[in-house]
Amino acid sequence: MTESVFGELRRVAKQRKDLQREALPFSPLEIEKPINPGLYKYFFDTQVAAEKQGAMDYRKYAARVWQDLVVAVEEQPQTFENDPAFRRFEANLILGLQDIDMRQHRYSELVDILGELVAKYGESVRKVAIWSTGDDSATGYQPAKIARSAIIGSFSKAIKTYDGEESKRFIAEKTAYIIADDKFKQLEEHLKSSGVAKIVVIEDNRGNLRKVAKIIDSLNVNRPEADKLEFMPVWATYSREGIEAREKAEAEETMAQYEDERNNLNAIDSPVDLLDDKFVKVFNGADVFIDFDGVIADNLTMRPEQARIKYSNLIGAIMEREKVNASEAEKIILDNLARIRI
Repeated sequence: MTESVFGELRRVAKQRKDLQREALPFSPLEIEKPINPGLYKYFFDTQVAAEKQGAMDYRKYAARVWQDLVVAVEEQPQTFENDPAFRRFEANLILGLQDIDMRQHRYSELVDILGELVAKYGESVRKVAIWSTGDDSATGYQPAKIARSAIIGSFSKAIKTYDGEESKRFIAEKTAYIIADDKFKQLEEHLKSSGVAKIVVIEDNRGNLRKVAKIIDSLNVNRPEADKLEFMPVWATYSREGIEAREKAEAEETMAQYEDERNNLNAIDSPVDLLDDKFVKVFNGADVFIDFDGVIADNLTMRPEQARIKYSNLIGAIMEREKVNASEAEKIILDNLARIRI
């Protein structure tokens, strides 16, 4: 894990330098009232729509926001490289998102038990990997976010506490760091390597667990029974999707089906549940892949901070571009928002 982490961070540092050449910060903006609900929803609906188009790219995201809420054009998404105001907005937006203190958005329950997890399962697992997808190649946002969480340092500290002088061997032989625009492609490549017999994926997204199951099934088609890969899903229900799934089941009176799904996916309601003895067999001999957003990082507390960065930079950009005050800038945004449909 160590070499790949450092290599990734060197690339992100170079990307940040390129952005910083464009990023003259806007005047500080005090946000004294909640962000308009429709605008808040737009920020994340647009992000979800971008993610469905393929790899997340915050440069394309910034262009879409600029197109919708600043210049208000209705043509197909376009780029604004020749517009200095846009380049400044883009750079400040990306740097602002990268600079969020992700240590404040880690699940403390997980960080607190890292040492116990390593002590209980460290020798029995074959490998353990942080496995995450996001804007990797375009801006380096995802690896920067993970780095800002300091989870790698916390994990390394837990290994050293448990393993002493053997920590370097543990890190070299048993850890991995898979951050990519398409984490499923990277996972499939890993599964084709020699030695993998069983994988455990800890995810907050049931759809992603189903995708992994399909990959495993396709790889197992032509394998003899003795060589077939074993897959053990673990659904982390303490994040946004898990909370919404339970609320939906309660509202629709489908709790029996919900509980069946929880059982089938080895659901956990807290990271602490991973210390249950039933996971001794689950983790034994496995390559364990741990998703970042929603399992390690709290995607519920993260969103308001992300929205604040997006809003403040958008307001600042319009104030300077149109020579208006903050209230007038917000009116321009909301007027343009009313005209579009995501």
